[in-house]
Amino acid sequence: MEFENLVSMHNIKDSIDNWCQHKNGGWVHNSSLIDPTAFIAYGVVIKAGASISAGTSIGAGVLIGEGVKIGDGVKISEGSSIGYNTSIGIGASISVGVKLINPTSIELVFDDWLKLGGKSASPEEYVELAHGDFHSGTVFDGTIELDEEQLEDFGNAIAKDFRPVFWIMVK
Repeated sequence: MEFENLVSMHNIKDSIDNWCQHKNGGWVHNSSLIDPTAFIAYGVVIKAGASISAGTSIGAGVLIGEGVKIGDGVKISEGSSIGYNTSIGIGASISVGVKLINPTSIELVFDDWLKLGGKSASPEEYVELAHGDFHSGTVFDGTIELDEEQLEDFGNAIAKDFRPVFWIMVK
């Protein structure tokens, strides 16, 4: 995609000198940090000060706003927009065409534990994982704070290649 087309589509006020074209054809502001293991599809625009972590996959035509922080293993499907200064936690999945435009208040509803590769936890694994606040249907409003025991349990689940899956509800 030509830089000039992006200027009009996404209200970019910088000169082309502040941008670089990613290997797959997206455009990234020079002040943004992109982990080398992240996949950035064609037509993605990542604005100033954004941070994209390891194993993240960003689909075609996604707009990432200024100051956005995206955690490890996040999947953002094509055509989505993430507003400025938004943070998306580890392993989150954003569906096709979702617009998180600031100011946005959301609730996270815990759904399940998934193994990398999309497999659900076995019944035995689920019993081990699903205690405390991390069981299906728990609603979190804002920041999720973990005590030391929960943090250790969460770390153990991540070490076994499990990731928490949340539904996002916009308030």
